[in-house]
Amino acid sequence: MCFSGEVALGCFEKSFTLAGGLKRHSGIWDATLHNVSVGNDCCIRSVRGYIANYDIEDGVLIDNVGSIFTEGESSFGNGVKVSVLNETGGREVTIHDTLSSHEAYMIAMYRHRPVFVEKMNAIVDSYVKSVTSSRGVICKGASIVGTAEIRNVRVGAAAEIDGASLLVNGSINSSEDAPVKIGQSVICEDFIISGNSSVTEAASLTRCFVGQACRFGHGYSASDSLFFCNCQGENGEACAIFAGPYTVTHHKSTHERRVRFQPEQPYVQTGAHTSGNPGARSQDIFRLLHTLARPRRSILAGDGPPCDPFRYYQSPLLLPDRKG
Repeated sequence: MCFSGEVALGCFEKSFTLAGGLKRHSGIWDATLHNVSVGNDCCIRSVRGYIANYDIEDGVLIDNVGSIFTEGESSFGNGVKVSVLNETGGREVTIHDTLSSHEAYMIAMYRHRPVFVEKMNAIVDSYVKSVTSSRGVICKGASIVGTAEIRNVRVGAAAEIDGASLLVNGSINSSEDAPVKIGQSVICEDFIISGNSSVTEAASLTRCFVGQACRFGHGYSASDSLFFCNCQGENGEACAIFAGPYTVTHHKSTHERRVRFQPEQPYVQTGAHTSGNPGARSQDIFRLLHTLARPRRSILAGDGPPCDPFRYYQSPLLLPDRKG
């Protein structure tokens, strides 16, 4: 063991039971700690690099990891601007821990109301400042095993991180009631992951917000995207996507996207499309956005006018909220 800076240690009385029945007593072995506080009954061992500028709460397991540290002032993924819908920018949404689909829709689509968008962003900026800190936190009952590097990441209670390659500038908003799982070879940068979600099997996320109960795996890759509530992805990629409560999978052999809506969700026009037909993709996206953000009137089967996505790009006056 090697300690430097200010290090505070709790008591170590309990044992951990690992998969397969192996038991390990709480304590610290073969680890370098710098400016770290460790709660009661934690087990920290085989840290090849070091742990720096972190508050580790009770009952945390850290085993066979590289480096875990906070560098400078960090907001842990809060305040990252995501270029959603338009890859070239212009409809950026600032992600934060409590982001909802309605808020994201208004910020992205109400560009014809600059004062409104400015005030919404001011509220978000205030929250970002409130969570900015030079110390990270690993909350009660979290488990971090076989992970190469964690930098400027806030880890929630009962989170399970097993074999991740790289986690940078993010928040894992796990809780005992809704734990989050991060699996093998995962890379996440500038991200927020909400409760009861999992990112496993070499998935890669960059500048993404992941809502509740989402599942990503099998090499799925996403950048500059927002996923809300029960999205699933595998074997493909997403860029500048605003995704709602549906399941989406990608098939590389045909570059075809299939969308399957859950029976309890409002109807939205679906259909496969290829990269050669971007209009169909935009139509699906805009129909989904209107379903999410128009509580007074959903686009149900057989109800509502057809959606022309290019009209919405060309004229903000045609947005349905203009008179509201």
